[in-house]
Amino acid sequence: MSETEPKQEAFHLSTLSDICECLSPVECAYWAEGCGVALENAKHTSPVDLSIAGAHEENVSIAWTQVKKSGSWRNPIDSAHFGGLAIAVLVIKRATPYKFIEQSFGGTGIDYYVGDDIGPNFIKARLEISGIGEAKGSNTVARRVATKTVQSKRSDDSGMPAYVVVTEFKGPSATITHRLL
Repeated sequence: MSETEPKQEAFHLSTLSDICECLSPVECAYWAEGCGVALENAKHTSPVDLSIAGAHEENVSIAWTQVKKSGSWRNPIDSAHFGGLAIAVLVIKRATPYKFIEQSFGGTGIDYYVGDDIGPNFIKARLEISGIGEAKGSNTVARRVATKTVQSKRSDDSGMPAYVVVTEFKGPSATITHRLL
């Protein structure tokens, strides 16, 4: 970004439900809170720049309200998982033409379906999501993308393309891949 371009306004996680027209506002709020906790666990303060790489490249500023955890969110795996869902929704909305997201059924190898309109046959692609606190050892973004890509092949008979979004909160960064059939 050049000095003459205005700085993009931060995406505030509290507005996640505004871009998730098919999902419960309560569910979106839970994901957003988990995302804030995962970012705080990684020692970030609001706002922070998220680097998106892979099939779509962009930097997005993300803001959140500090989470008063008390007895909640003690397991960092949970905050990374639910925070990864929040980031994936944002990435899919920015990187694809799809406006709607719907949870899949268990055993399909994917987490969600995405589409461009509500109604019969709105589903256009599949989405598998993962979030990790910090890539280290064998738990790398590349390895998680590869694992999730293989996992998504269980539903290749659908004929729909598959997206994988993996968020790493230490960076923070998100990687999106797109596999056509």
